[in-house]
Amino acid sequence: MTTAPHHTSHAPRGTVVMALERCKGCGLCVPVCMPRVLEMTEERNAKGYVLPRLLDGCTGCRACADICPDYVFEVYRFDHVDALDALDADADADADADEVH
Repeated sequence: MTTAPHHTSHAPRGTVVMALERCKGCGLCVPVCMPRVLEMTEERNAKGYVLPRLLDGCTGCRACADICPDYVFEVYRFDHVDALDALDADADADADADEVH
């Protein structure tokens, strides 16, 4: 799994769907991504433009969608984040308990 700086172990708070056929490879999305989960790749679309890749940890903040001149990003925020964080905490506690026994 590839990780980027500023990641947390919490459940993702959002995600994006990218219409990569629209992307022109400008890279404006990468520096505005505060959780640092977008990176440019060497992969190219049918038009020959380099493409961004989404890593784990999206917060659904919409910075990428707001700056993208080609409307590549469709952003989704998860409503059940608190429940997922609670499940993560419970799983961590169970794992710690199993190590003790």
